[in-house]
Formats: sequence, structure tokens, C-alpha cells
Amino acid sequence: MATRQRFQSHTWSDDPAELRHVANAFTKASPAALTTTFKLIEKGLASGKGFLGGSEYVGLAGIAHAYLHLSGSMAQISASHMASAPEPLQALAASHDSLLSMAAQLANAASTSPRHVTFLQGMPGVLCVRAAIYKAQGKSSEAEAAAMEVKQWHALATSMPPGECELLYGRAGYLYCVLYLCKHVSPKAADASMVAKLVQQIVSEGQRSPMAAEFGGLMYTWHGSTYLGAAHGLVGIVHTLALAHKQFPGAVLCPGVDLGGLIRSVTLALIEHAFPSGNLPSSQGSDTDKLVHWCHGAPGFLPLLLEVEGLCSSAEAARVHAAAERAADVIWERGLLLKGPGMCHGVSGNGYALLSVYRHTGDTRYLVRSLHFAEWLTERWQQLYGHADRPMSLFEGISGAVYFWADALAAAMGGERADHIVFPGYEI
Repeated sequence: MATRQRFQSHTWSDDPAELRHVANAFTKASPAALTTTFKLIEKGLASGKGFLGGSEYVGLAGIAHAYLHLSGSMAQISASHMASAPEPLQALAASHDSLLSMAAQLANAASTSPRHVTFLQGMPGVLCVRAAIYKAQGKSSEAEAAAMEVKQWHALATSMPPGECELLYGRAGYLYCVLYLCKHVSPKAADASMVAKLVQQIVSEGQRSPMAAEFGGLMYTWHGSTYLGAAHGLVGIVHTLALAHKQFPGAVLCPGVDLGGLIRSVTLALIEHAFPSGNLPSSQGSDTDKLVHWCHGAPGFLPLLLEVEGLCSSAEAARVHAAAERAADVIWERGLLLKGPGMCHGVSGNGYALLSVYRHTGDTRYLVRSLHFAEWLTERWQQLYGHADRPMSLFEGISGAVYFWADALAAAMGGERADHIVFPGYEI
């Protein structure tokens, strides 16, 4: 039986001298791609097909988040770069208010199972998106009310079985909600004690694992497997702890534990378990270097490396930086995935990981790389659409492409390192 091709090879140059050429090509191609995807999304919404439920991951909240993000990027272009934008892009930029209205309509219609507490799968994630939309609309009281609703899920999140710590369904996913609100809605959206209880539970559970010593002090098991990646595994959990450590003092979050040192130690251990290519095994003991996905591989590992480099001594920082470069290189080499256009295991998520490197470092090579991915996606998204299980959604489908294109366009037009370049449901 023939092996299915996972990715498309390329021979593109990432020379910074190519920036204007690839940026111009992408900005010319993107308005038509966006207009066509909007029509397809509208058709899918009317029929109720191509998405599932209300979640950020594969449901209405994720589509709403893509519209919200595109609205913000178009507003930026409208305010700062309208004169230099191609005419079709000018028309799209002028529609930023209607995009925001569509985001609000979708988010207000979204709901999920009351069993799920995370940003990507649960009602707290829906409420976070609503709060961010309200803030963008200037409705501060409604934004604060949505944030207060998220707080009501804290008791359920902290009473979950001890092993439920991962990002997609566990405590780390609720912790992300709280951190998201503090950053994007109001610093007062959560107090340190709320965050501390979650962090202490997550750390305590990770320290109990018999494999914790092998991985720098923490390890987790989910449904019998010791996953390493962002969605279900160690990388996603530790990355969320790193975000919490960045927003709140480590001594407050986890008294008696050097939280920054623990995050650093785990990350250095993960580097030792990475493949020579820079990719990460999907689970402990796996020797198959195949999956260059956000959920199970280098695209999810790379943001952790970028966050942790600043916590390290000069010698450790050099190791982390080298690992980040290897991870970015394997995404560049094998990241044009043919599985679908979404953020989880598609080209949008891989292109977005390269954008994240650009945000952290300002190295134009990574902007050139991400824009090559973005332009390729404008040409291939219709072929990839049929490979996704929920082809309208953010993490599996074309809403992921919309989200990626939004930031790629803003970066291509302005060339600035912008704080809004953050992987949805993962970075802050």
C-alpha cells in the first residue's frame, strides 16, 4: 500500500531580500482567497455543516475568533497602510466593522457541553471570545460580565480528577482562559489566588509521575499515554505554566517551588528528547519522526522554547535558541501539510509558528518563511478543504487560514513585530 504524502516539498528562498517580493505576491492574492472563504463559511453556517458545536477548536467560537482577529488586522491596515494597499485589500480593510459584527453574532450563538472547562473545548473559551469581542466593540460592562462568568468555572476546574491537566480538556486549558482574560480584557479579570490554585495542582500532579525525573521534574499521563506535544502533553502544560509565570510572580503561584527553574529544567529535558531534525516525538518512547503538527510536534514546541529562552543563563539560552532554530527549520522544510488548512495539524498552524518566531526575534527570515506559507495556502486551500473533518473550523479548517492570513497580512503590510501575533488558544 502506498504511503500517503504528508507534506509538499519546496525550494523557496528565505533570504530577507525576498521580503518585498513575497509580501507583494501574498497581499495581491489574499483578498480573493478571503472573499471566497467568506462565501463558503456563510454557506456552511446556513447549512450547519463543516463545524461541530460551539467550541473554539471545531465550532462556532473558533469561527467567531477568526472574524474578530481579521477585523483587528483590517482595522490596523485601514488606519496605517490604506494608501499602499492593493484596491481589493482596501475594500476588505474598510469592512472591519462588519467583520466584528459577524464575530459577535457567531460568538453569541455558541455554546458547549457544561462538562468542558477549557479555552479550546469548553464554555469558558466561548465566554473569553465573547469578552474580547465586547471589548473590541467598546462594551466594557458586557466584557467584564463575560469575564465574571468565566470565574464561575474555577471550582469545576480545580475539582477535576488529578490527572486531568492537559491543555485541550484539562486544568491547563482553564488556566489559559484566566490568563487570556487578564491580558486581553482586564488585568483584574482574575486574582493571583485563582491562578495559584490551578498552578499548584498542575505542578503537584506532574511531580508525582514516576517519569518526572527523566523530564526535568514533571510528567503527565493522558488516557494511558505520556504525550509530549501541545494538545495533550507536557509541552502544552509547561507552556501554559510559563505564561502564568510571566504574568504573576512564581513565588506567589507556587510557594516553595522555583517555578521558573522547574519550567526551564523541563524544557531542557525536552530538548534532549527531541529528534536531531528539531521535531519532537508525539509521546515518550516514540522513535517516529513524522508529525510536524502543532498538536504533536515542533510547531507546538517552538513557542515554549521562545518563552523559556529568557529564563535561562547564557549557556542554557544558547541551547534553547539552537533548539528553537532547529524546530523552525523542520517546520520550514516539512511544514506544508496536506492534511488540511487548519491550526492544529495544518499549514496555518505551521505558518503561524514561524510568525511567532518573527514576533519574538524580529528576524526577517521567519517573516519571509511564513509569507511563503501564507501565499501557498491562498493557492491550495480549496484542495486542502476536503481533507479536513470539520473544514469550516479554526483548528481543522479554513477559519484557521483566515486567522493566519489576518496576521500575515498585517505583518506583510507593516513589517512590524506586533503583539497581536499570538497562536489562538495557546500563546497570549
